[in-house]
Amino acid sequence: MGGELFAILAAIAVTILWWWSLKARELVNSISRWTCEDLGLQRLDDSVRLRRLWLQRDVDGRLVLCRVYAFEYTASGAERELGDVCLEGRCPAWVHLRLDDREVHLDLSKRKPTPLRLGQ
Repeated sequence: MGGELFAILAAIAVTILWWWSLKARELVNSISRWTCEDLGLQRLDDSVRLRRLWLQRDVDGRLVLCRVYAFEYTASGAERELGDVCLEGRCPAWVHLRLDDREVHLDLSKRKPTPLRLGQ
């Protein structure tokens, strides 16, 4: 009986983590799309991929999972560039990309937070 309960709880935990990850990817996809629209760039492939994952403390001292997702865009239509979006816990932190041989870093943490919720 204990093994079955553990298996059920493990399956529930994996399902919740999968759902949370899916929602995070959707949020990052939207952020990258909005950023490209705002900067007059063309978003390519309409997908993001996880590049980096780590734990750190937030401003309140809580341990949060930080994730950096990569997306591709083009300014000229000829060359593919790589941009990054970072989520700190459930909130967008920053977007980083390159425009005309200069680095552009947009701090999203100063904007109204868009926390990721399981029910969305």
